[in-house]
Parts: sequence; structure tokens; C-alpha cells
Amino acid sequence: MNLKQLSKIYRLFIPQNTPLYLIQYITASCNSKCKMCFYWQNIDSQNKDKELKLNEFEKIAKNFNKLLQLSLTGGEPFLREDIVEICKIFVKHTDPLVVTIPTNALMPDKISNMANNILKSCSNTFFRFSLSLDGIGSKHDEIRGIKGNFEKVLETYNNLDKLRNSFKNFNIDMGTVISKYNQNDVEDIFIYVEKNLKIDNHYFALARGNTRFDIAKEVDLKNYEKMISYKRKQMKLAERRPFSRIFREVFELNTEILLEIVKQQRMVIPCVAGKNMIVINEKGDVYPCEILESRIGNIRNGNYDIKQIIKTKSCNDILKYIAENKCFCTFECAINASIVFNPSLYPKVFWNVLKNGKKTVEAQ
Repeated sequence: MNLKQLSKIYRLFIPQNTPLYLIQYITASCNSKCKMCFYWQNIDSQNKDKELKLNEFEKIAKNFNKLLQLSLTGGEPFLREDIVEICKIFVKHTDPLVVTIPTNALMPDKISNMANNILKSCSNTFFRFSLSLDGIGSKHDEIRGIKGNFEKVLETYNNLDKLRNSFKNFNIDMGTVISKYNQNDVEDIFIYVEKNLKIDNHYFALARGNTRFDIAKEVDLKNYEKMISYKRKQMKLAERRPFSRIFREVFELNTEILLEIVKQQRMVIPCVAGKNMIVINEKGDVYPCEILESRIGNIRNGNYDIKQIIKTKSCNDILKYIAENKCFCTFECAINASIVFNPSLYPKVFWNVLKNGKKTVEAQ
């Protein structure tokens, strides 16, 4: 962690008139057919002509204040040929603490070349490249609908791993979606990654939303609890992400809250979706989160100014709905944001940082 990174955290404590967490979809194009995908309808009906153009991303970024977290997603983000320029635009105007880019890892050379250019162009910003892994060998290929995908993940990892010699401002993460198709294999996936790959952070998410196949969400909660318990017993991984020890404890608290949500079927902590976190899809439609299908508006109709969008009656009505109807879900990013922007939870997070400090090694 350096002084520049440390200086960015003050944004948490100063009132802002734009969200600090932006999930920006940059394309609906995708070269996978994942069984548990919640975005499959947008992917299947994708129309490139209607997607936001580079100059529109510039307008969007200019109207945001500084960000803590930016996620550039899809679809498959690396199918967007101008992803390097998109990164440069958002870094220039919003100076995020962390930028996360998930990928299905089907294009090893293209991904690593683009990642190299991103890291070189945005040397003062920290990036997380998150590779998807939902099974070992052919099991991963079956879930993702693409033969040979597992080998592409390994190839992409190896390519990105070589970049570690040249760049210190990124993590290689692994993301596993727990679904009906792999719920009995999750521990094996974790062990495989731990033994064979130098991953900075391996996170797990429950299949959520309107999945391509409804059966995907039929997960026995005991399997999820078992995985959480197993992972907690393992040695904490070292990583270079700013404030990594704090964010690890946020994730630990996230899993506790998620379990309570599933068990109690209610909101456990106040949700900040639509306030501190906002989602803009590839066509400019603005949502409070990835799960709630209540559209706030379209960024194009608001002169690309998020401040205009979040001041509308539509946004106020949605925020009121979330608060009064106790909207709840298992969207880990929204739960994370709700923890980070809830000062009443800080004592618990920081106490756990101190308590578990010996188990966590934060890379310098």
C-alpha cells in the first residue's frame, strides 16, 4: 500500500453526490454459454449497434466523482476491442482505488496482451483480473458450454502470471460460481487452485438472478457452509490489493450475512444499492444492482450525468421500495458495498483484522 492508495480511502468518509461503486457493463458479447448465467437474455439478444461507444464512456466518466471501486464487466469484457481505452478513460476521470475485470479466459493471448497495455497505461491504479473456474477439466467445460475452456483458463493464468515480473499493480483472482452443477465439487476446486496456481484471491458466489437454467440455483446451503468453513481454516493468501486484510475480513463478514439472508429470507443489513453502488449496462440503462430489475433510467437520456439520473422520482421510488420492502438477495458485491458503507460494522471488521492478523500476510 502506498500513500496515493491510502489517500483514496478518505472518499468513504466525505459525502459524495455520485456513487462510489460503479459496475459498468461494456458489452453483452460473450463466447460462453454458462448454464448458471444470470445475464443470458441480454447476451442472447445482444446488439452491438446499441452498445455504448467510447465517446459515451468518456461523458459518463466525466460526470462521476472519484470512485473507490470500478468493475468493468459483460458479457466477456475482453471482447470489447477498445477495453484499454475504456480503462484509461475511467482511470483519468474517476481515479478508482481498484478496478476489477472478470473474464472467462477463453482468449489467453488477447487477454494478456490487453492486460499488459492496461497495466502499462494505468500504472497508478490497482487492477484485479478475475478468471472464472467452475470445475476441474471437462466439468468446467460442461458448465461453461465450451470445450477446452479449462485449458484456456490455465493458459490465461500462465500468461498473466508472467506479467507479475513487470507489474506490481494487479492481482490474479479466481472466481467460482456455486451452482447445482458443481456444489459437490467446490472443495476440490479450491484445493486444486491452492496447490497448482499462485492466485491472490479465490472467491465464491452463489448462482443468482434469472439463471439460464432454473435448476442452477438449487444449491444445498450445507455445501456452501461447508466450503466457507473449509476456506476459513486455510492459510490466508498474500495479495497486493490495497487494504487487502480489511477487504478479506469484509468478505468473511459478507459470507456470514449472506448465510443469514438465505436462512431468514430477509434483509439483514441496510442495502446501499442505488445510492453508493450503481449499475450501468452496455446500452446505458441504469439499475440499482444486478438483481433488482427496476430500471432507474437511461444514462443517455440524462445527458450522461449520473447525478441527473439518481435525482429522479424513479430512483427515489426504487430506493423507497428497497428500504420499505426490505429487498434482499445473495448478490455478494451489493452485500460487500453495504458493509463498506455501514460505519456501524467497522468495529467488527477492524477487530477481526487484529484478531486474524497473524493468519494474513499482506504483500508489500
